[in-house]
Amino acid sequence: MSDSEAQTITKLITTNVELDNIGYGSQGATLDIGGQSNSDKGVEEFKITAKNGVWLTAAVSQGAGENNHLERIELQTGSNGYFRVGTQKNDPNHVVALVDQDFTKGGLVDVQQVEASNAGSVAINSWVSDAVLSRYDLKDTGLFTTDDTDALIDYNLTSGNDVLNLAIDTDVLEAVDTKVAVKSGDGNDVVTVMASNGLTGDKAVALQVNTAAAGWLVNQQLLDNITIDAGAGNDWVLTPGAGAAIINAGAGNDVVRVDNAGDRGVFVFNNATTDIQKLVTNQDIVSNSDDALSNGANDTAQTYNFFKAQVQVSFKGFESKFVTIDSTNYQTTTKQINQAIKKAVNEDAVLSKLMFAHDNEGNALGLESLIDGLLATNELVIDIIPPVAFDANETAAAKAAREKAGNLMLTTDDLTKADAAYKQATGTLNTGAIDTAVTNAEGLYASEFGTINSAPYTTLPTATNDATAYVAGTNGVVTLTVSAETTGAGTVTVGGRTISLDDLTADVNNTAAEIAAELNLLKTNSPTTTLAFGATNIPLSAITIANALAAVTFTVDANWMGDNSVANLTGLTPVFALGTATGAAVGAGAVVTTPGTATTPESQTITFASPDKDGTITVGGINVAVLATDTAAQVGDKVQAALHEQTIGGQVVSVTDNNAGVVTIKFPAVGGDVAAVTVTQVASTNVTGTASGAESDNVINLGSGQDVLTLGTGALSNDTVQITGYDNGVNTIVNFTAGAVADNNGADLLDFNAYLTSVNATTKAPIAKTVSADNADVVVDNSVTIIEFNDGTALEIADVAVTFDSLTAANVKAMINGTEVGGTHYFGELDLNLTAGAANSTSNYVILVHDNAQVGNENNEGVYKAFHVTSTGTSTDAADVKLIGTFDFGETAAGNSYLDGLVASNLGQGIA
Repeated sequence: MSDSEAQTITKLITTNVELDNIGYGSQGATLDIGGQSNSDKGVEEFKITAKNGVWLTAAVSQGAGENNHLERIELQTGSNGYFRVGTQKNDPNHVVALVDQDFTKGGLVDVQQVEASNAGSVAINSWVSDAVLSRYDLKDTGLFTTDDTDALIDYNLTSGNDVLNLAIDTDVLEAVDTKVAVKSGDGNDVVTVMASNGLTGDKAVALQVNTAAAGWLVNQQLLDNITIDAGAGNDWVLTPGAGAAIINAGAGNDVVRVDNAGDRGVFVFNNATTDIQKLVTNQDIVSNSDDALSNGANDTAQTYNFFKAQVQVSFKGFESKFVTIDSTNYQTTTKQINQAIKKAVNEDAVLSKLMFAHDNEGNALGLESLIDGLLATNELVIDIIPPVAFDANETAAAKAAREKAGNLMLTTDDLTKADAAYKQATGTLNTGAIDTAVTNAEGLYASEFGTINSAPYTTLPTATNDATAYVAGTNGVVTLTVSAETTGAGTVTVGGRTISLDDLTADVNNTAAEIAAELNLLKTNSPTTTLAFGATNIPLSAITIANALAAVTFTVDANWMGDNSVANLTGLTPVFALGTATGAAVGAGAVVTTPGTATTPESQTITFASPDKDGTITVGGINVAVLATDTAAQVGDKVQAALHEQTIGGQVVSVTDNNAGVVTIKFPAVGGDVAAVTVTQVASTNVTGTASGAESDNVINLGSGQDVLTLGTGALSNDTVQITGYDNGVNTIVNFTAGAVADNNGADLLDFNAYLTSVNATTKAPIAKTVSADNADVVVDNSVTIIEFNDGTALEIADVAVTFDSLTAANVKAMINGTEVGGTHYFGELDLNLTAGAANSTSNYVILVHDNAQVGNENNEGVYKAFHVTSTGTSTDAADVKLIGTFDFGETAAGNSYLDGLVASNLGQGIA
């Protein structure tokens, strides 16, 4: 290595570095070039020449302080050289948001610009933290200008096969000057760009997921400041989590996956257990059951008397090609079926981007979704298609229909040979028996979710009922005898409460009745008011007050005594001080006539141990999360905190613990004898997948090629599929949500603006974009119209049969302009007419021809061919028709196309 003295070129302190064969094909050392000694200044730009392959752990310029001063790397390697920084993983499925990179020990940190267009290939892990904002403060004017690059995050990669994992702090993304530009160049690249929220405990970047429009996201959306250009080549572009990016996939067979921050579903087949923690999910494992000895695996037959069968896998309506299942001596094992399913999924151009199939122990099979979202079991279908009998007279049309349905044809002697192999009487085997065997085998491949055993305890603790048994008490009674009369208004103090009397009858009976009535009124209005019984204050709510002749009785509820540690009323001295009424003295006496005994409330204890794994237990209906690392005492503390003063069995309980895992639950005396508190746990949870909590608002242009796009599943997401150009190939679009679009409502947009350019001939104002009703007789100018393709019946145009697969732009033009049937314009069986425009105007239409044939095993409702149709002036004939491309939107769990319900706002029309 050699480096020149640091020098200032333009605004940056720059050094030239030459590196040769660093790491020898594996991860090597850290490049750290300091600046001026004893100062917090460093080198801001590395100009690196990398020869014979360079793989660094990190590249930094650390001064005397903590800051990394490196801002920019300019790289050249020669056409065959490579340059890598950080930990690199080979993940062919690209489901990891960002590689497991500890950014305190490796990768690029706060490097805003990489210029690598003169290099052979790069693989870079990079994190731009909020520390770069200080550079804005020092060098920026506050407003971004074309010649001010301080706030530009620019990664310009090579024409080779590159990998970029770039995470940018949300504080940086919402800064007014920030602009992010990633250009991966030609080659087969993998580009991940994500918003981050600092570092995790493992010092990897923390994925940013927002369940609502956080301030940073609103600002970033307004700035619209992330652009990713993938260039030519078969690229992967991933933008996990929340954010809004403009993504241009370019030419080539690309995969674009936005958001994908939710959970992913897992299906299992031919399995003795659904527990995915027990099933091996290593993609390198091979099935461990022998073909000839596999009948006992998973407690069910594993070998079947059929052969020449094919399998097809459909996920969310996207179908694999038919794959022939191998057989041995005219028999087929589940191991052979599994390998065919794996091939159907893992080698399919589309399904391999959506799922991964792998062997499990004992001939079990696992299919894991690579995309998030809540799944239903009917969204994954595995069909095993039996062969059909030999037919020497099969017509070409019958052959085409058979092949379309996935049926192979047996030869003339297949059944005889199979019959001998099965050791049956000659001539007894027929295709019906084969069909039955296929049906039996297919039963093992009915879709079933994998589960996660989330039970934290192998043996659940149970409550010790009646640790303190409930014992009913008896009510205590105090009797107040009124022994003097009043002749007018006055007051009386009873148990410390002074009440007014208005007795004009000079009758002790009336005085007693009035005392009882006034106290009951006070009880009604203020039940928590207390009366003093000696040194004990008892609330009126616990006392029943009545009168009989000259006596007032106070009955104290035994349950109150039980809940309040009052043993009984014996020995208590009620204080009743009767006041003097006008004109006469009033006297009184009070005695305990029934002592009463306190109720003994019930208590129960539960002894908790340390859990076996993380999970949730439910105690008395209340959930408590526990960790495998919790001690018994910690579990007890968690249960006590969760249950104390909560309602269990209709009663508010008091809960204590002894700091050793023993929890005591005390019920109120009014609860009576209580059933034992239940402790439960969820034994397993279906791995169904979940929608993302992030808001994804990306604009994606897939360009040309056979592309696969997965949109965000968040309830707040509004992704846009931007379509331009012609002959774009077959594009697969997953998770498109049709329906009225509003800000943050989850509906997506289909941008046909490149074609729907019609303007009013007089005012030149754009004509509103609309969606015509399905199979509309009249196609409106500047509209998208969905046309059903003749219900699967081949059309004849100029005596030439046309199928959906063979449908061309010329066919569409001929059908629009044709007059074979009664002088009308026919598209299939539909009378299709274009709207007459104004003179000297051009009208534009997008027609989506829907493949609703549903022939054989083709069950995908979501396939459309898109055509751009133009007409001129007042003519209702098509002047020009061009194929835009074929789009497969898949099929919902309900069996509908994801494009059903398309409205004008899905085209961007009428959105505020």
